[in-house]
Amino acid sequence: MTTDVVGTTSRPLPSSATSPGVVVGVDGSDGSLRAVAWAAAEAATRSLPLTVLYAADLNGAVQDGDRPHARRLLDHARTTALRCAPGLLVTTALVETDPVAALTSVSRFVHTLVVGFGERGRCADPIVGSSAVEVAARATGRVVVVRRTGSVDGPVIALMDRGHEDPHVLGEARSAAGPRGTVPVVSVVTPGSAAAALAGSDGAALVVVSRAGGARFALGPLARSAIRSAGCPVLIVPAGRPVEVPPGAPGSVRAAGVSRR
Repeated sequence: MTTDVVGTTSRPLPSSATSPGVVVGVDGSDGSLRAVAWAAAEAATRSLPLTVLYAADLNGAVQDGDRPHARRLLDHARTTALRCAPGLLVTTALVETDPVAALTSVSRFVHTLVVGFGERGRCADPIVGSSAVEVAARATGRVVVVRRTGSVDGPVIALMDRGHEDPHVLGEARSAAGPRGTVPVVSVVTPGSAAAALAGSDGAALVVVSRAGGARFALGPLARSAIRSAGCPVLIVPAGRPVEVPPGAPGSVRAAGVSRR
């Protein structure tokens, strides 16, 4: 079943277009189609509807030419979603505004926002200048960045700073692992060692990490490392209130029945 919604506002999408399900942003790139496939599978796993959202600054003389292109792009993304999850309730939405602004705004209304990550140029740091990273940094809700696909049947990794256990990250990891029938794996690391901890994560289903930036609209070092190094999608959650854990003390991670790695 599909529904189409077209908006022409810079304000957040109305609730009729953003049911409390999964929203995936698309731009026609291979990266965004990977995100559509992942989002469709996630929505089906959680029995949630999926909204495929295309946002662009359409104006003046180019508007008439851009609209058919946008519709074709959305139709292709919708077909991809239904191929991955037949029977899924899919809504498509076209919003005429800045893509980062649209996705950032809609994040507060939905269960999960999903964005694809495409490699562009030859920048030494591939995440610099990425719109997906900008959305993840600015969004108020949960954002999954799909750069690599990982393994849908793999474990969920909760990535946290050494000496701090974030109940929010642990809770999200357990929530993500539950429908998959796996047990979260906890990697407690320093930011500089995150890449080593994520080696082999292409066999994981998801990495969960806190947004926790040092400044407004900034991702923390662990979140940035996860996007760079993880071999699977990365769920970035709003920063919780980390609990200080003295070195050598029994942690709440074990008490919660979650393994530590």
